[in-house]
Amino acid sequence: MQEKFWRAQGYIPIAEELLKQGDTATALPLIQKSIEDALGFINSNDQSNKAKFAAVGYPGYVQTYAAVLLARGQYKEALTYIEDARKIVPDRSVAFAPGYAKALQMTGRELEAFNQYALLYKTGQFGYHEALKTLYQGLNKGSLTGFDDFIEQQKLELNENIKSHLAQIITDKETPSFKLRNLKGEIIDSRSLLGKVVVLDFWATWCGPCIRSFPGMQKAVAKYEKDPDVVFLFIDTWERDEDYEKKVNEFIDKNKYTFNVLFDDKKNDDEIAPKFGIKGIPAKFVIDKKVKPVSS
Repeated sequence: MQEKFWRAQGYIPIAEELLKQGDTATALPLIQKSIEDALGFINSNDQSNKAKFAAVGYPGYVQTYAAVLLARGQYKEALTYIEDARKIVPDRSVAFAPGYAKALQMTGRELEAFNQYALLYKTGQFGYHEALKTLYQGLNKGSLTGFDDFIEQQKLELNENIKSHLAQIITDKETPSFKLRNLKGEIIDSRSLLGKVVVLDFWATWCGPCIRSFPGMQKAVAKYEKDPDVVFLFIDTWERDEDYEKKVNEFIDKNKYTFNVLFDDKKNDDEIAPKFGIKGIPAKFVIDKKVKPVSS
């Protein structure tokens, strides 16, 4: 907790839990310290991987702080805070969109708010549909004519963006084979999965971004739970604690995740994360039915 690189990883989850309980007085200093630490790396000449990782959290910390201001009705303060942050890391502007959109909306800058919500919608965040609808109606003098067509256009653009992104990242490579132990102590051999679509999610209990992705991953697991041709494997790797197995089991049970967890801990096989070229987590892969695992 004294190492600036890691400190926010402890502060932010605690702050978020405090906010849920309504204790903003205790939460805000933790968030502010996390922002301060991240800015220290952003404004320094440190180009190490740990400095870059610490800086990556900055937009999320600002969003959390701005959410408190918005909840308090301090809309102008929240807007100023976010706009300053957008100037500091302009390449991460999209990350500020949720709070920025609401702050703009609540301060009367409706057209700009509408554009921010539309940006979010085009990334697949459909929870902003009603906000878009309200702003569209207000900007069009109470009329919703053309709104449905507008929404369909956003979905079309989203689909095209997904196709374009997939075209860039899809590779025609053979998949490294592996034999790993699951939570029950059973050995899972990747060769037994030939002919199936396999989703691999490399994670660790200390990895905040990994954990934050899990509610969405649970929805995906539930959606395909009756499809025999789709398999999800959550590969726990790079754990640091000696009692990591107990920690992983408790985490999965506590959150009621129905994940098939495998341990990448060298007990049954070589560590497989390097075989997949992984240099950081979370890392997710979708293996096509046609891909054949190889031995190395």
